[in-house]
Amino acid sequence: MTKLILFGFAVMGPGSIQYTEQEWYLNRYGTSGALIKFFLRHNQWQAALELLLQRQMDPEMFVNSILLPAFRNSEQTLLFNCMASLDPTLEVFKVGHLQHIQG
Repeated sequence: MTKLILFGFAVMGPGSIQYTEQEWYLNRYGTSGALIKFFLRHNQWQAALELLLQRQMDPEMFVNSILLPAFRNSEQTLLFNCMASLDPTLEVFKVGHLQHIQG
């Protein structure tokens, strides 16, 4: 995602004032699903996965909000790389989350 720099501030994307405000409001008043969608819309797969793990979300949330969109957008390699960076053994995802993948 390209960033537009105006008066020294990023106007779009992570690090921008608008992004930071939107993330704050979603954290404060939004649902976990809305926050995950926000992260994915901004290609913040790592943040979406960290939120999923931090809030110990239901495996269905992982499948419907992260895994399926990754496959629909041909971004599964990026997703699995982010998962591996959080836990190279993927053990943290095996409790419920990867059971959907393994069959």
